[in-house]
Amino acid sequence: FFAERGVTEVETPILSRAGNTEPNIDGFSTAFAGPVGAGPRERYLRTSPEHSLKRLLAAGFGDCYELGRVFRNGEAGSTHNPEFTMLEWYRIGFDHRRLMLECAQLVRSALTLVERDADVATLSYREWFRRGLGFDPFTVEERTLREPLGEFRIDPEGLTRDDWLDLLVTHCLQPTLQDDTITIVYDFPASQCSLARIRHGQPPVAERFELYIGRHELAN
Repeated sequence: FFAERGVTEVETPILSRAGNTEPNIDGFSTAFAGPVGAGPRERYLRTSPEHSLKRLLAAGFGDCYELGRVFRNGEAGSTHNPEFTMLEWYRIGFDHRRLMLECAQLVRSALTLVERDADVATLSYREWFRRGLGFDPFTVEERTLREPLGEFRIDPEGLTRDDWLDLLVTHCLQPTLQDDTITIVYDFPASQCSLARIRHGQPPVAERFELYIGRHELAN
């Protein structure tokens, strides 16, 4: 898929001197036992190849991708594992709309390997909430965000507005997504972007997207 598009496969370090800078993702650390002059004792397993790939972009390498192992501490459950394989790629000059269409093309290409296909549906984060819950996630009061979650007996202690929005996605909106459909949701709240570009407006939004196949989030 990527060879046809001129995107180069790379392999970057899994072990690093520095941890990641994403506050919502915890990393694993390990101890280096070699010579002191070789660097710090504490090393970190990567949570994604993002930093290394962006260093390549900054150096002028061009379009690239990596398929490799990543590690996230504390993540375990029916859909999460502390060690997993991640595909990450970067395309020079692509905006998020063009990139999300390529992402859908990749998933459809993979589905053909098992003789399947899926329709593609796209909608904004705001549209998703309006259709599924009947309110605007950018303007509604926080107490309204809590109401649809009353049946789940969630402890509200320490939860922020973004936490409630995430819970509405996982508990109320994701379960209604259609099987055999690729759903792409784009233009998230600006407070929910890590390194995404902010498009200013009323309200400002983060130019990022998430891709679901059926009810499962596959790409972010």
